[in-house]
Amino acid sequence: MIVSPKSNQSTMDFVKSVGGQLKEVCAPLYESLNFKHFAHLRYYRDGRYFHLCDNLKWVQTRFENSLNLNVTCRSGGKNILKPGWQVFQWSGEPTNPLHATLYDMDIWNGCTVYNVLPEYIEVWGFGSKREDVQKVNFYLNEMELLKRFTLYFKSKTEKLINTTNPQHFFQDPSLKSLFDISTGIEEKRSTFLGNTDIAKYIYDENVSFSKQEHMSMANQN
Repeated sequence: MIVSPKSNQSTMDFVKSVGGQLKEVCAPLYESLNFKHFAHLRYYRDGRYFHLCDNLKWVQTRFENSLNLNVTCRSGGKNILKPGWQVFQWSGEPTNPLHATLYDMDIWNGCTVYNVLPEYIEVWGFGSKREDVQKVNFYLNEMELLKRFTLYFKSKTEKLINTTNPQHFFQDPSLKSLFDISTGIEEKRSTFLGNTDIAKYIYDENVSFSKQEHMSMANQN
């Protein structure tokens, strides 16, 4: 259950106090790449998280409606995160209350980027408008620009994002489940490799190598 904003008034006051600074940092994102919305969150294992966003109306609305933060990285109710960077797009018709609220506020055709680290999970939210349906192509072709922006953002807000002040953190115990990273794919990968042993590598009718020859070439490279 998300803790109500009344119980976190000091945290809400902190988010409001840095809104002007965030708008300045996000100017290149809005002016050059035509985004409308940006948010950065960091989830910790104990359910603490902080939420930096210059759209205070969105932050307040999310709290007032107790909208679950982790819906973008779940499938069938299960956590599908894995270590490293992952991108989840949200476009088309909204499929959960969180996205429906974003859609109603004309924050849409966006993506959420998760960077899973040992001690915490970085979350980056980018949003455009409902009418900007071409933004999906941007995520397919220009993700390096958004990754660059995350590095720029961290360099400009280093003191903010490394805060240890307990009054700067919200609480949502449900976020703890995001750290239950499944390793099932590794088991499936191992089983697949074991069941697809290749005795002879045939690349075309004129080129083929034995398993030993192929391993020897791979070791040389």
